[in-house]
Parts: sequence; C-alpha cells; structure tokens
Amino acid sequence: MSGLEKRPGILTMLLAAAGTMPLLRLTHFMGSSVSPLVQYVLLFSLSFVLGTVIYGILRILNDSGSRRRSRPENRWGSVAETLVLCAVCCWALRQLSVPMGLCIVLFCVQFVVSRMIRQYLSRNRPAYPTYANIQKPVPGHSVRRGVIILSVYVSLLYLFWRILFTVPAGKGIPAVVFAVLLLACESMDIADSILNNQIVSRRATYPLPETGEGEIWPEVDVFVATYNESRTLLYKTLHGCLNMEYPDPSRVHIYLCDDGNRPEIRKLAQDLQVGYLTRTSRAGAKAGNLNNALKHTASPLVVTFDADMIPRRDFLKKTIPYFMHAQRRNAGLPEEEQIPLGFVQTPQAFYNEDLFQHHLYKENLTGNEQDYFS
Repeated sequence: MSGLEKRPGILTMLLAAAGTMPLLRLTHFMGSSVSPLVQYVLLFSLSFVLGTVIYGILRILNDSGSRRRSRPENRWGSVAETLVLCAVCCWALRQLSVPMGLCIVLFCVQFVVSRMIRQYLSRNRPAYPTYANIQKPVPGHSVRRGVIILSVYVSLLYLFWRILFTVPAGKGIPAVVFAVLLLACESMDIADSILNNQIVSRRATYPLPETGEGEIWPEVDVFVATYNESRTLLYKTLHGCLNMEYPDPSRVHIYLCDDGNRPEIRKLAQDLQVGYLTRTSRAGAKAGNLNNALKHTASPLVVTFDADMIPRRDFLKKTIPYFMHAQRRNAGLPEEEQIPLGFVQTPQAFYNEDLFQHHLYKENLTGNEQDYFS
C-alpha cells in the first residue's frame, strides 16, 4: 500500500478497470429484458457507487500520506495516468454502443477537465501545516452529507443521460451546435451546484479551546473603519463594541477609524469615550485606513469591523481563546515546529433583509441570501 499511497492515480485506474468489467457483463446479461434507459440508470448507479468508494479510498490515502505533499509531482506521470483513466472510461462507453465520434469528444472533455481539477488542487494544496492540524474540527452532520451525495448523483445521472441519449447527432449541424450550447450551459450549472455542495460539505465546527481560570488574556485593539457612514449607524456599532464581554475590559481598546475626517464623528467618539484615528489623505482606501491605525496602536491582536457590523456580546470570548491556545501550543517549540495562527474569521448575520426578501415582501418566509453567503 505504501507504493499506491505515493501514486494514487494507479490505484484509481486499477479499481476503475476492475469495477467496469462486472458492470458491463451485468448490462450484457440483462440484454433486451429491460429498456435501454433502465440499463443506463442501473449501470450509472453502480458506477456512481464504485466512484464514491474510490473517492473515499483516495481521501484516506491522501489524509494519511502527508509526506506526499512535500514531494514534487511527476508531471508526465500524472498526465499518463489521466490519459489511461480517460481511455478506460471511453472504452467502457464504447462497449455500450456509444458512437466513436462521441467517445472521442468525451475523451477530450474528460482529459481537459481532469487536468484542470488536478492543477487546481495542486496549486491550492497547503504547503505548510495550519491551525487545523492541532485543532481538529467537528465534521458536519451525516444527513447533510447524504443529501449532498444524492444531489450529485441525480445531477450527474441527468448530465450523462443528456449526453448519451439527447444529442441529435443525425439532425444536421445547426441542431447539433445549438444542442451542444444548451448542454454546455446545463453542464456549467451542474458544475456550479457540485462546487457549492463541496463548499457546504466542508462546514465544520472548531471546538472552543478551554482557558485557565487565572490566565491573562491578551490586549486587543478593535478597529471600526468608516468613511461616509451616518452617525446613527456608527452609534449602534460602537455600542455593540463597548458591550463586548472580556475578563479584563481595560485590555480592550476601541478605535473609530474615520477616513472622512468629520467633526461630528470625532464628537461621537469623544462622547462614547473611544479612540478616534484619522488622516489627511485617503490613499489605499480602507486598507490604507487600517494601516494608518496600526501605526498608532500596539496590541498583539486586532479586531476589524465595518461600520455596519454590530458584534455579539460574546464575540471576543468566542475568538480570542484560539490565539491563546496556539500560543500555548507553540511555547518552547523550535520555529520549524510551530504552527502559528494568523487570523480567525467568523460568520456574519444580517439584520436587514436582502433584495429578494425586500421586493417580494417575504422577510419571514424566504431565507436571507446574505447569511448563506457569509
């Protein structure tokens, strides 16, 4: 298994080839007893189960083979693996009497898509350990994963049915061109749906690290960036910041970073007894505003809020312990073994309705798309 762990593509081809033969034999055995559509659904369902098993095995090998991450990928070897795998799939389609021309087109599409996915995964693979290596997340609910798998199954079942049974190959070039354009649009929509399902399936909850009873919490600077927002809006945001709970409130420093340099906003900061930072130029927009604030503060941790973000009371208690946990874990370790924590990002919940809710008067019936996005 150690050799297959280094080259998981070989394992993929072996399992795909081994699984294809009994599926083809089963379809041939059934013969004319059922319609071609039923044969297709049966063959696709068994293939989907086989593919899910292969994917699970590859995930296990990928998670256990951490040393493979640091090894440079053999480019030509991976290209050869992709070619052979695509050839196996097209050979299986050819055994189902799929026209040779369509098999060639599908071979090219499979190869291009496989290479694009592989390049994307290799470029986005973390080259260094992250905080998730020491703080294991709690995986999402199994029911949600089951619904996602069912959604992918139905989407792919429909897509391959469209390719194999609905393309009007003998109806002339215009009919084929428009059919392929429609099929491409549907494929993009299905790909977007699968990508969305993949993102949702990664949802997990990171357990909040425990803190000692006498442990000293670090100092925190809270930046509220603003440019032309109203005084009323900033008043609510600053009040939310002032009401955040912390073991030692004197170690929390709130600053109103006004890039508009407005006297009424300066007066608001004075009335609420929070810091006020501004500048004469607005170079760099919001990033420049925050960089200017960093020049005037010195706390080890920084919280950034937009002008319309009202934090919950327990915001700091639900975020700062992660930094404390990482600092405790790295204490005394050499630099190459430390796993630093750069930032913690939290979801956002919007109290104002989105466009669909507002225009359809469905605030209580339609889910807020902004909450889902964030």
